[in-house]
Amino acid sequence: MSLKIGKIAFFSLFRRNENDVKSIYDTFSDLMIIGTGGSFLNFGYWDGKTVDPLQAQLNLTHKLAKFGSFLESDNILDVGSGYCAPALSWLMKYPLLKVISINISGRQLLTAKNNIRKDEWGLYTNFKMNFNDDFDNRLSLLESTSTLLPIMSESMDKIVAFESAQHFKPLKKFVMESNRVLKESGLLVIAIPIISKENNFNYFSELLNLGILKFTWASEHYTLDSIKNILSCCGFSIQEVELIGAKVYIPLADYFIKNRERLFELITSRYPKFFEQILNSSILKMKSASQSGFIDYALIRSAKVIADE
Repeated sequence: MSLKIGKIAFFSLFRRNENDVKSIYDTFSDLMIIGTGGSFLNFGYWDGKTVDPLQAQLNLTHKLAKFGSFLESDNILDVGSGYCAPALSWLMKYPLLKVISINISGRQLLTAKNNIRKDEWGLYTNFKMNFNDDFDNRLSLLESTSTLLPIMSESMDKIVAFESAQHFKPLKKFVMESNRVLKESGLLVIAIPIISKENNFNYFSELLNLGILKFTWASEHYTLDSIKNILSCCGFSIQEVELIGAKVYIPLADYFIKNRERLFELITSRYPKFFEQILNSSILKMKSASQSGFIDYALIRSAKVIADE
C-alpha cells in the first residue's frame, strides 16, 4: 500500500494538474506531520530559542498574523488551509476573529473537523485549545479550488495564502478572485517560497541550482518580481515585503540532518525507503540553494486598490 501511494505521489510531481495537487497535498502533508510532529504544514521560522520544527511552525504562524496586521474584528479567508492548525491558533489569539478555511483536499478538512470534535488538537500543536470558545460560529470549512472561490464579493477583510499560493494554477486567477472577494482596501497576505535569482532565470539555470528540488519542490517556482507583477496587474498595491529565507531553510535542514536516523524509522514505517532517500537529498539541496542565495522565502502584504469613482 505504501509503495502504491509513493508511486502516485512521485508521478504527480511531474504532471501537476489539479488532481495531482490533491495527491501531493495529501501524501506530502502526511510526510510533513511525521517529520515535524504537528499539523501546521509550513517550513517554520527559527529564531534563537527554537528547538524543533513544530515550535518553528507556530513561530511562523504568529509572525504571519503580525505581518498581516490581523485585527480582532477581521473576517479572514484562509486559502489552502491544510488541516486548519494556523486558523485555530489565530482564533485563539484573536477571540473575535472569524476564519473561513478553504482547501482543495476534502480529506484534510474532514480530519480537521474530526480533531476539533474530539478535542485532540493538543496532540498536534504547541498550544492548549480553549474549547469553550464558539468555534462553530468562528471557523467555517469549505472544499474548493483556489481559482473559483465560493465567497460573496467584497465580503472579506483579509485573504491569507500561507505557503499555498505556489500550488495555485494559475496564480493570476487566484489573485483576481481575491480582488473580487476583498472589501475596499482589504489585504492579501502571502507567505511563499521563491526563486530569488532574477538574472538569467530559465529552465536550465533552475535545474542547475535546484537539482532534485526542481522536481520534489511540488509547486510552481516564482520569482519575487513575477509575483509583484501579478499582484499589480490584478489591482493590488504592495505594502511590504519581508524576506526570511535564512531563518527558514537552513535551520530546518540542519534539524533533519541531525535527526535523520530517528526520522528514518518514522518515515519508512509509512513510506517506501526511496521516499526517505529522496527527502534527504532534497533537504541537502534546499540548504545549499539557500546558502547560495538561489531560493528565499517571502512574506508579501498587498492592499486592494480602491477603484476610481
